Amino acid sequence: MYQIRNQESGDRGQEIKKLKSQIKNIKLEEKAEKLMKLIPKKLRIISAWRYPGVTDENDPIPAEILREIEGII
Repeated sequence: MYQIRNQESGDRGQEIKKLKSQIKNIKLEEKAEKLMKLIPKKLRIISAWRYPGVTDENDPIPAEILREIEGII
């Protein structure tokens, strides 16, 4: 007769799975924080609805597009 000790069963197995997912979430959050530190603070928006990457300074971005961008950020 033998036993398999690493087998997760019953309530204990569910607790272990929950802990594993929490650990994974913490690791992902830490990675996200590190990446956010690498991203520059200034956001440059490149227009693409008329001419990719080119917009005249006197030709503002339409309000609809600005709302869409704000929704993403």
